[in-house]
Amino acid sequence: MKKRRIFTAALRASLVALLAVALSACFSPWAGGEGTITLVFAPTAVPVTPVATAFAPFDEPEPDMRHVVTLQGPGGTITHEFTGPGPERIAVLFGTWTVSVRAYFAFPPDFDSLIGSFPPYTPPLRAISREAAVVEVIAGETAIANITMTHAAEVGTYAQLNGVLGFASARGMEKVIILAQSFIVGNADSEYPLRIQDNITLVSDTDVTITVGDGVDMDSIFSVEGGGALTLGRPGMAGTITLNGAELNDGIITVADGGTLVMEDGSRLTGNAVTTDYTGGGVRIASGGATFNMTGGRIEDNNATGNGGGVHVTNGGTFNMFGGSIAGNSATTDGGGVFVSDGATFTMHGGTISGSNSTNQNTAEDEGCAIYVGEHATAQYDGALLEQFGPDIQTSDYALPKDFRNGVD
Repeated sequence: MKKRRIFTAALRASLVALLAVALSACFSPWAGGEGTITLVFAPTAVPVTPVATAFAPFDEPEPDMRHVVTLQGPGGTITHEFTGPGPERIAVLFGTWTVSVRAYFAFPPDFDSLIGSFPPYTPPLRAISREAAVVEVIAGETAIANITMTHAAEVGTYAQLNGVLGFASARGMEKVIILAQSFIVGNADSEYPLRIQDNITLVSDTDVTITVGDGVDMDSIFSVEGGGALTLGRPGMAGTITLNGAELNDGIITVADGGTLVMEDGSRLTGNAVTTDYTGGGVRIASGGATFNMTGGRIEDNNATGNGGGVHVTNGGTFNMFGGSIAGNSATTDGGGVFVSDGATFTMHGGTISGSNSTNQNTAEDEGCAIYVGEHATAQYDGALLEQFGPDIQTSDYALPKDFRNGVD
């Protein structure tokens, strides 16, 4: 009998211990176990050249480069830092994780005064992951996060932005510029826009505004030319980028000579009142081979003393609209929202251009509150989208054939 009591007590103690372990596992954040994420950096197809610039070709992580890894997944956000080229292993909970990386110079280079002179941005940013990697981690196993890095710099002043664009090299490669804070562009002695002749993408983690300074006599904030490309924003970007034109001599952005402008979600062109004979308050597509692709963002509350309060497309240029909105713009002649003429092409697949029945309408003192299609121009629209415009679309007698299905004078 005594042995039976001892055995029963031992069994009861074992069961209590097992129950305690089970309950602890249920309520522990590490209940399901952990796995490992291994970061593997994929080299880019860029030849290595000994050029000490902000955008020197980035082939692979450099030996002393400091990496800051942000992981978002079960339980929240983890920040992990390491130095060197990798690969790097990071222990995490099982589940789905999104991984992004920023890499910084180990020591500020000679041009630190341009891009790394204000805290906390020293040492300057060298590269960022082109896109976040999404991996599924299984307990006890290793998941591979393949990371492709691209050139990057972080700026917070007009001088820094101008300097970084001047340093741009490795033509044809995308270069990401992160806008860290709002600032004013131009000065009393500067009438020239910031010229984009490479593949530049502007992004921001917060809401920033680039504003033209008082008394500054500038044609545009940006001029995209010479085969260059400028992309404003990225899908899913955390912040917004606003370009406020004040009183420029031309559109906030001018595109010419084979340049390409892309507007993504999180971008906004506003507040420009063109007071000269130039046209296009928001964007002016000035020549053949110049292209504007609008997939998101907003062009609003701009004015042109002439044609095209929002967008002006002429001389064989191309405007493709897939998303975003054009609203609240005005022109003293034709095309409050969009003006297309002289061999230019406008194709609208999506997005909205506000007509006279809208709350924040585009207006024109002569014709085409929303859209005006002038001489020898081509325009195509989705028929369903035309219903919101009605008579707000005006066409010239000289316009080439278009896919106008309803609501057109």
